[in-house]
Amino acid sequence: MPLNLNNMPTGDYSLSYITTIAEEIFPGGFNALIDHQELPWEDLDAPGFLDQALFLGYLKVEQDLQKVLAYMTSDGEVRFFTRSGKGLSRTDLRHMHMQAPWVFARDTGKRPGEAKIRALCQYYFLAADVAVSVKVDKPNWFVTFRVACKMVGDGMGLLEEGDDDGEVEEDEEDEESEEGGAEEEELAPVSCVGVARVVRGLLDVVERDAETAEDEARKEWVGEKKEELEEAWPALKNL
Repeated sequence: MPLNLNNMPTGDYSLSYITTIAEEIFPGGFNALIDHQELPWEDLDAPGFLDQALFLGYLKVEQDLQKVLAYMTSDGEVRFFTRSGKGLSRTDLRHMHMQAPWVFARDTGKRPGEAKIRALCQYYFLAADVAVSVKVDKPNWFVTFRVACKMVGDGMGLLEEGDDDGEVEEDEEDEESEEGGAEEEELAPVSCVGVARVVRGLLDVVERDAETAEDEARKEWVGEKKEELEEAWPALKNL
């Protein structure tokens, strides 16, 4: 029975498990990935994380251009930080200047392709023998990884003609909410202006509370959410 890549068992994946399935189902895209030795790695000394980090690109933080690294926790999860230790939001990932090969797995528009970049990082941590296993909690991880391999292979010109492994359709569940079926329930009209004003008002309240409590983490979170709201609707600041 052929494997259903959209519904694979979750849990801890090893390098041999990933390699076996990738070589069987999408060898062209998988073999187009560059070797882990060609990637820039950095030594890391952070409690709870493995001792190597992957360099992904740069992010402008205020007036400084900081390196962005992919860390891996001792539990096998990938997280993104600047070299100074700032955790990255999805907005940060959209704004960062990614280097090859990561930039080729990036989506256009407002979706940064986080799931694909994370899947590639997981594979490379295993390939470099930095991690023994990685934690996978989505049954369609192999679909995401397959798409990432194809995008990187195409982007770097390493995917030879005839090696595209057929049509690849990504299940977008991992980065966006799943779309509804063919028949959608008719919804009452929504006032976008009203909703935006309510959200902005709630953020203002949280921001004032954070300033009173001198909670820098909460203030930073509010700033990120306000930025995301204004990006989603540039006209909001004029309302």
